[in-house]
Amino acid sequence: MLLSIVLGASTKYRVTQVIWHQGETDYNIHTSAKVYVSSFNSLIETLNSVGIDAPVYISVSTKCGNQFGWRPDNQIAAAQKTLIDNKRIFLGADTDALLGQNDRRIDECHFSSSGQEKVATSYFKAMIESIKGK
Repeated sequence: MLLSIVLGASTKYRVTQVIWHQGETDYNIHTSAKVYVSSFNSLIETLNSVGIDAPVYISVSTKCGNQFGWRPDNQIAAAQKTLIDNKRIFLGADTDALLGQNDRRIDECHFSSSGQEKVATSYFKAMIESIKGK
């Protein structure tokens, strides 16, 4: 599905940045760090195969709901952090650390308006900083 959307968009637009916000379900289903990294690298290879070499801004995002035993130093968060090379892969937002209780809706997963603003601002700042660094 992602490839179909990317290919459709790239017929009219040039992809200049990619935002990848994903990981909460991987935490919940106990995906290993090795599998997470491999899957992400497969995503990058797929983007490369269709000519998209834009910077990718990833999130550290593993918290969703009131998860028993959740800790910020879990293996998915660690995997997400290891992917950041500050060359092509940049940290866009660490939603696990950035968001407080009021930044999430009552389900403690999805973002409230303040959470959305914080995350958008974090991605914006990351993009500006990576452009300045070039």
